Amino acid sequence: LLGDTTIALKYIISVHWAASQLQGGIDVYPNFLLGERIYAVMSLLGSVAILALVISKITTLLSAIQATQKERNLAFNTAHRFATQKGVRAEVLLEVYRYLGKRKRYQVRQEEINAERDLFARLPF
Repeated sequence: LLGDTTIALKYIISVHWAASQLQGGIDVYPNFLLGERIYAVMSLLGSVAILALVISKITTLLSAIQATQKERNLAFNTAHRFATQKGVRAEVLLEVYRYLGKRKRYQVRQEEINAERDLFARLPF
């Protein structure tokens, strides 16, 4: 089948097959023209790269959420341990929990405002 084709086309066909194994089956089978096969390989590798980028962004987002949750839990546990040791009433402890939650949201918002301010300061207008 491939006996009369050039070595370049054989190489591109093998790269196309290998890349399609990363993403899954291929439904479109390009002809034995080198240009068509190169286009198929490039589009397939492009889609794999985009998929990797999306998965990377989702992983980064989940890691940030997990780190934020861990920091919040540490703050709440520290406040609870302190209140238990000092005999603080439950109503006061509840107010401390509310304060810690609001403080974290305020810090996140301030970081967003500072990032926007820095971005606008770099703009040329």
